[in-house]
Amino acid sequence: MRVQELKLIVIGLILISCMSCVTMGNIFSDDDVKKIKPGMLEEEVIAILKAEPNSRSEYPNGTYLLQWMYSYGTPVSGGGRHIAILFGPERRVIKITHQFKTGPEPLIK
Repeated sequence: MRVQELKLIVIGLILISCMSCVTMGNIFSDDDVKKIKPGMLEEEVIAILKAEPNSRSEYPNGTYLLQWMYSYGTPVSGGGRHIAILFGPERRVIKITHQFKTGPEPLIK
C-alpha cells in the first residue's frame, strides 16, 4: 500500500508541475533570427519564424513594422523574445530594428 501512495504522490507532483507552465506567442530561436537578411520577402520571414506576426504598424511612407513576441513562465523561471523587423513598400526586409531576449531557453519547444 505504501508504494501505491508514493506513486500517486509522484504522479500528482508531475501533473501539477506541467499545469504551471505558461507560454504565449510562437517560439523562435537565435538561429532563426540569424537567417533573416535585408531584401527577404515578408513570406520568407514568416516561414523562418514559423508564425504570423503578433503586431503590424504601418507608416505614411509605405514602410511597415512587423513584430513577433514569445513569452513563457514556469514556477522557477521565465523569459521571452521579441523581434521587430522593418519592411519597405515592396514587402522586403529593410532591417531588424529591435531584438530582445530574456531568461534561459525554454525547455519545451
